[in-house]
Amino acid sequence: ALGGSNVYGFMNFPHRLTMSTFTNPTLAAWPPETAYNEVLAALQTLGNQNFTGPFRMYYSRPWFQYVNRQFSIAGGNNASETLLTMLKKVPRIAGVEQIDRLTATTASTATKFVFVFVQMTSDVAGAINGMEITTVQWPTIGGLRQNYKIMAIWVPLMMSDYKGQCGILHGTTAS
Repeated sequence: ALGGSNVYGFMNFPHRLTMSTFTNPTLAAWPPETAYNEVLAALQTLGNQNFTGPFRMYYSRPWFQYVNRQFSIAGGNNASETLLTMLKKVPRIAGVEQIDRLTATTASTATKFVFVFVQMTSDVAGAINGMEITTVQWPTIGGLRQNYKIMAIWVPLMMSDYKGQCGILHGTTAS
């Protein structure tokens, strides 16, 4: 909070959609089709609120080993393609990226996978430019050393419509 206003991100914006029904994968018995169908369901949930994309999908680091597993859809792709390449082919998805610091806020020691879908339009998310990128320079040691700092202030701005609907979906696994 700053000056009586809260600064929100994708995972704590009050109007975001949430989904905690993603399947927690295991290497031995998890078909990638499950995740593919759950991503399509998340996009449908956003579509039901009239948010149709394009979306960027962000996922947490532990999901890396699963998103890069091979899988094929009967008659739909090359058998050597991965879940990641198939997700990138979904028409409403503009990109799929891993965010290393994307973590679940839970006291549980079980690994929770985190997903964030964001409609990439200016009515959903933006940034407030509090200060342009500025370079500050000053001498020390009697002018023998020059010190530099680069500063900027950008604050995220999440938005919702008059009904409180937002083009952000924050998903986690059930366990």
